[in-house]
Amino acid sequence: GGGGGGLEGDTWEEERMAAQQPEAPVYRDRKVVVGIGTYALCAFMFILLDELFPLYASYAPELGGLGFDTKKIGFALSIGAVCTVPWLLFGYKPLVKKYGAVRSCAIGSSVFIFVATLTPLMSAFRKSPGLLWGYIALNGALRGVTASTIFSCTAVLVNNAAPPGKLGFVNSLGQFAASLLRTVGPSLGGLLWSIAVTLKDVRGHQALPFVVLGGFCVLQLLVTWACPESLNKARKA
Repeated sequence: GGGGGGLEGDTWEEERMAAQQPEAPVYRDRKVVVGIGTYALCAFMFILLDELFPLYASYAPELGGLGFDTKKIGFALSIGAVCTVPWLLFGYKPLVKKYGAVRSCAIGSSVFIFVATLTPLMSAFRKSPGLLWGYIALNGALRGVTASTIFSCTAVLVNNAAPPGKLGFVNSLGQFAASLLRTVGPSLGGLLWSIAVTLKDVRGHQALPFVVLGGFCVLQLLVTWACPESLNKARKA
C-alpha cells in the first residue's frame, strides 16, 4: 500500500516539476505541427475537388467535359454524401479500432489520391450512360468514404497532439489553418481550370487540374506518414 502512495507522490512531484518548466511554443512541437498540417491539407484538398468537379462536369463534352446541367451535377455530388452515413455508422469504427487513427488516415489519403486524379476518367464513359453513372457512383462513394475517414481521423490527431492544458488553443490553431487553406482552395481551383481551358487544343487538358490536386494529396499523405503512432492516444505530457 505504501509503495503505491509513494508512486502517486512521485507522479505528482513530476507533474509539479513539469509545470514549472518553461514550455516550448506549440509551433516548435512536432506532434502539433504534423497534426494541424494533416488537418489543414485535408480541408484544402477536399475544397479544391469540390471546386473542380462542377467546372469539369459542366464543361463542353466536345472539349472533354461531361456537359452536365446543375441538376445532374447536384445528383452526382449527393452520392458521396449518401454513402458517408452508413460508412460512419458501420465501417469507420472497425477500421480505426484495427489500425488506429494515424494509419486509418493514411489508408484514406492513399485511396483519395486515386479518387481525385482519376475523376476526369469519367469522360471516357460519356457515350455510355450506364457505365458513366456507374463510375460516377463509384467515384462519389469512395470520395464520401475517404472524406469522412480522413476528416474524422485528422480531428482526432489534432486533439491528441495537444499538450495538456492546450487542447482549446491547438484546436483553434487547427481551425484557423484549415480555414486559411479553405479560402485559397476555390481561387486556386478556378485558376487551375482557367489554365487548363487555355490549353483546350491539347488532348486531356481537362485532367491537368486534377493531376495538380493529386500532387497536394500526395503531400497530405506524406504529412500523415510523419505523424507518430503515439498520436493514436491523447498526450499525457
